[in-house]
Amino acid sequence: MGKVRIGMTLDVKKDGLEEYKRHHQNVWPEVEKALKEAGLSNLSIFVLGTRMFYYAEFNYEKDAESEFADAMAAYSNKPRIKEWEELQHKYQSQLEGSSGDVWWQKCTEIYHLE
Repeated sequence: MGKVRIGMTLDVKKDGLEEYKRHHQNVWPEVEKALKEAGLSNLSIFVLGTRMFYYAEFNYEKDAESEFADAMAAYSNKPRIKEWEELQHKYQSQLEGSSGDVWWQKCTEIYHLE
């Protein structure tokens, strides 16, 4: 079993930033439970201007990349998650290269200090 760091980025609409922050000060319990059940921990979202950065740690058994994809698919199918994600999409702007339901773009880690 291992743990991998996940970094992702996405833009938030200028006129939606305050509402987006408000929602994330009161994340639904079902969302937090589903994220934990997906194997995520130490999840944070940072913002600079309209650019958001998502950091989380993901626990995996053998293959972090495929297990993360499977975990996110399972997360998306949990009760109320689709409703939460659609609500957040009102405030988000997809980055170039995004398609369908994948809005957050995965970043490549180039440095880590233990």
